[in-house]
Amino acid sequence: MSTAQGANSDGAQYFAQGIGLLAKNLADDVMHCLECGFDSTTERFYVYDDGVWRLNGGRIEQEISRLLGNRYRTTHTKHVLDLIRYSDNAARITCKPLPQFINVPNGMVDWETGELLAHASQYLSTVQLPVEYDPDATCPKVERFLEEVLPPDCIEFIWEVIGYTMFSGNPLHAAVLLYGKGRNGKGTLIRLLKALVGERNCSAVGLHELTENRFRTATLYGRLANLAGDLDSRWVANTAAFKAITGGDLIQAEFKFGAAFDFTPWALPVYSANKAFGSADSSEGWVSRWTVVPFPNTFGGNEDRNLDSELHSAAELRGVMARGIRALPMLLKRGQFQEPESVKEAKEAFVAASDTVRGWISEQCTLDPKSWQSRTELYSAYQLHPLTQGSKLLSGREFYNRLEQVSGIVAAKRQGTRGFKGIKLGRPAPVAQDGTAPTAAPGTLARIHRSRW
Repeated sequence: MSTAQGANSDGAQYFAQGIGLLAKNLADDVMHCLECGFDSTTERFYVYDDGVWRLNGGRIEQEISRLLGNRYRTTHTKHVLDLIRYSDNAARITCKPLPQFINVPNGMVDWETGELLAHASQYLSTVQLPVEYDPDATCPKVERFLEEVLPPDCIEFIWEVIGYTMFSGNPLHAAVLLYGKGRNGKGTLIRLLKALVGERNCSAVGLHELTENRFRTATLYGRLANLAGDLDSRWVANTAAFKAITGGDLIQAEFKFGAAFDFTPWALPVYSANKAFGSADSSEGWVSRWTVVPFPNTFGGNEDRNLDSELHSAAELRGVMARGIRALPMLLKRGQFQEPESVKEAKEAFVAASDTVRGWISEQCTLDPKSWQSRTELYSAYQLHPLTQGSKLLSGREFYNRLEQVSGIVAAKRQGTRGFKGIKLGRPAPVAQDGTAPTAAPGTLARIHRSRW
């Protein structure tokens, strides 16, 4: 029997004359009453409760106070916590993903088989969704909502996204952008995902905050999803942090009043935006990570104010979980989202709107391996194009570096003049159905040229 079970209310058994506090005895009894763990990365304590390891939140300190009774002093706490920190009986918490299972209140779901297993502290799971698993549950209201706000070819695809949001880890190196103007269901879907995953398992770090606020970045630690709505259209000057959190790389963060620490984020970023946000980075590492979900319909003035409460009912959420989990095995076996045509088109539109150089090339240039154009001519044309008006104009050096990132375009000199091979100004003339080039009224081409450049 532990001394805790026969403890006196004054805690006398934890003190010895001439020695003082018997800290080891007290620590052992605390760990008998609570299953304790310690995370050496963030120097934080955890307690196992109802199938999941949760941040201590003062529970260990409360247990120390309860056992010591009137003899409790705040100085005692540090001695006991130090012993728990190094005890072999304390679990070593890492806050790493647990990709085999989805932790829910009624057990551990093996998403590959649909089997529900019993909880166990040995899983070291620090994330538990707030929704009970019922493989037979349905969600007719959520299904109707998705059909109203998404293109028809997006329905099966969005269930892969929902399922992946519950998955522990981001092996696809993906980021999801809900994209479309106005009030069209993006925020409703973000809130639905938050209700499904659980607020304590989510962060909400905006794209710009990743590089501007080291404290906000720390909230990604151990989180399942990063759900941030209504991104602004400010220029994204630095994409390194975004590529790190989606690429499985180490980043450095810091909790307020704590030491800096390094960790590998695995939260799935899900953002929403009304407008595209420009970036000087148009590399494959930036563009390829985005999965863009189109929201083409607007419902201004017709919002159902009770919609969230209806979609977030326990019955609907159980159905959302069941449907999302069923989509996971095929997705992870395939290793990528199976994007329908509407998603591909939405990404093309987003990239063109956010990358002025790419949009300018598609509208005003021809990619031809035999062609060559001087770089000053190209930059002058870029500066005058309507796409660059009202957005951040790249400097000459940025523009030239960006051109070299485009497949097929290489820097090359001709007769001492610096330029680029593989590109030329002007689009090919359209061809009529009879195979001939359509004629234009005198002066038309000149007017078009002036208006475009």
